[in-house]
Amino acid sequence: MGRTSITLEFQNVMSTLKEEVQRILHDNIGEFKKAVSDEVHLSVYPMYYESLDYTRREDNGGLSDPNNYEVIEGDLSLTLTNKTMSNPNYWKYTYSIPITDVVEEGSGYGWENVPARPFMDKALDKFAHEVLEPQINELGGGR
Repeated sequence: MGRTSITLEFQNVMSTLKEEVQRILHDNIGEFKKAVSDEVHLSVYPMYYESLDYTRREDNGGLSDPNNYEVIEGDLSLTLTNKTMSNPNYWKYTYSIPITDVVEEGSGYGWENVPARPFMDKALDKFAHEVLEPQINELGGGR
């Protein structure tokens, strides 16, 4: 009888914990988008700038624009996809291609010697440590 009671209590605690973590994730979607946008400004824009006549779109339809970010909530997870497309009015291109992988890996436009400028993992790490970790720690009374 005691074991059943402990098992039920454990299940209740785990269920409550899961609900709270999911709430924390949901409540911080905006912070997740901000972390990605901030990291683009830190890790992408200062690192390489084509010498051609080009104005970056930045927060106005560009790679750092949170309006280009699609977030899908899962079971204890958030998945952010940066759906920014290349600028079809730039250089020799008359079409758009997704640019996140091009920027992250440094290849895909047909340019040579373009450095990779990874930003997604850096943004996720900052978001996890600076936003999620403190809030999740509070659930257990802090550290």
